[in-house]
Amino acid sequence: MATAMNWGTHFAARSNGCPSPYARSVMVPSNDATFGGEYDGMWPGPYYGPYFGVRGGAGMGADPGSGGRATRNSVMDVFQKTQTQFEGFVDVMYTDVIGLVTTGMGNLIDDKSGINGYGPALQYAWIRKSDGQPATQAEIIQDWQTVKNAHTASGTFDLPNDRKITQLKLPPLVIQDMIASRFANNEKELLKSFPGFASFPADGQMAIHGMAWAMGSAFVPVLGFHMFADAVNRGDWLAAKAQSAFQKEAKERKAGHDKMFDNAAKAVANKLDFGTLWYPGDAPATPPTGVMTVTNWLSKNKTTILVAGGVIVGGIVLLQYMPLILKAGKGVAALAA
Repeated sequence: MATAMNWGTHFAARSNGCPSPYARSVMVPSNDATFGGEYDGMWPGPYYGPYFGVRGGAGMGADPGSGGRATRNSVMDVFQKTQTQFEGFVDVMYTDVIGLVTTGMGNLIDDKSGINGYGPALQYAWIRKSDGQPATQAEIIQDWQTVKNAHTASGTFDLPNDRKITQLKLPPLVIQDMIASRFANNEKELLKSFPGFASFPADGQMAIHGMAWAMGSAFVPVLGFHMFADAVNRGDWLAAKAQSAFQKEAKERKAGHDKMFDNAAKAVANKLDFGTLWYPGDAPATPPTGVMTVTNWLSKNKTTILVAGGVIVGGIVLLQYMPLILKAGKGVAALAA
């Protein structure tokens, strides 16, 4: 029987820098062959949207001004989906192109000390592929060193082979917790270099988060991206794009980040809604006519909106599965005092 997950508890803990109660207690069915299975009706399936889609309160993903985190909801909703195209989503140990042991969504589990650098991997609740039972510390170390040695022999990125030679894997909820923990820590560090982060256009936030995921959240002071930070902090997104390239950046990531920076620049120049994430599309030259966004409307109105399928109260969205578009003068929403 899988552990029922309370998403609110998980995000409230994460937003306060506390470990999730699910990191080590989660149990999954022994026949968990993929990440797409349903776990007692609680697991959200292959996209994992609900994990990053929690709204309002103290949870991750609340829009600036609603009492939540600095990262906008629109970014949180698709952060994992966006980063997976650049990082992959893997449940086993593997080595990256420079031989560091990694797992999850590009999560490093290697302290860079060599064959005995397995310490970070011991923090997670690995299970055996064969029977789904918890792995011992000795088994975790053995899997880690097997992957490390295999890279030394091959000298290349070799995930397909690492899948074959590993005996362990991570349950999906553990990977989710790993990602959420790193994201929360990244945001805290990013705020040191970008104090106005909460006010940035969503596309700009996504690009910066992507750079932090690839290089580390302290990439500005550690790697010297001061010209990039100066451009971002003065709102010059095209100058920021020109200063955003980094070593060993995949061309797909570079193209994605460039589009995000272009969209952020358009959002500023064309007075678009900063809460809207336009990527992977292009931001329009002018705001959509006749449409008022939820973010803009709620910033001007402190009331309750009753809509089919859900409610918005004081800026907290209680609508999970239906899109909400407020059309000026169309009477879509019924207002209540």
